[in-house]
Amino acid sequence: MSEHHAVLLVNKDLENVDLPKKYQVNSTDVNHLYFEKLTLNEVKQLIAKLNIRPYSKEEQVFVVSLREITTEAQNALLKILEDPPADVKIYFIVPYEEILLKTVRSRMQILNKASVKDTPSNNNYKDFKKLNYGHRLETISMKVKDKEWVNSMINGMESEAYLTKNRSLMREVLFARKFLHLSGSSPKMLIEHCTLITPLEN
Repeated sequence: MSEHHAVLLVNKDLENVDLPKKYQVNSTDVNHLYFEKLTLNEVKQLIAKLNIRPYSKEEQVFVVSLREITTEAQNALLKILEDPPADVKIYFIVPYEEILLKTVRSRMQILNKASVKDTPSNNNYKDFKKLNYGHRLETISMKVKDKEWVNSMINGMESEAYLTKNRSLMREVLFARKFLHLSGSSPKMLIEHCTLITPLEN
């Protein structure tokens, strides 16, 4: 497969990625798709879209941002990555490259490599994790209005879930991230729920 057909960008903040300017917003032939967890059925739908010819330009561009992807979905992607339509370019944006199987990554041009193991220490979360559950809940009550602190907690929990392969924690963190900043949601309740399933340090 030619390098230019599929590009991998790694950035924990999926919304703040250095895409070419002409691909930064949706248009007739630029499609932005976001998935908390990309499944096999969604990949099948994506493949169907990839085979539609561009409307107004020489190529059709897909910007696919995702936080998780099933193994079945990755296997389904392999064929289209090996033999993509000539007029299609796909940008995959993920928080950590380990999310994707090595066989999938090998078929992409990786513009920036970043591993979960390379993530800078999150001092807020490191200090928070040392607390017992009672003190964690007290800290949340005091800090929850600080958006930067809340984001550092979510990022820290997400990093831990990847490193420890803690699927239940990852599921709850992704749920919290999805609803955290929606009108009417309760950041306090979302963070409290996540922290109660985050293991204590030994």
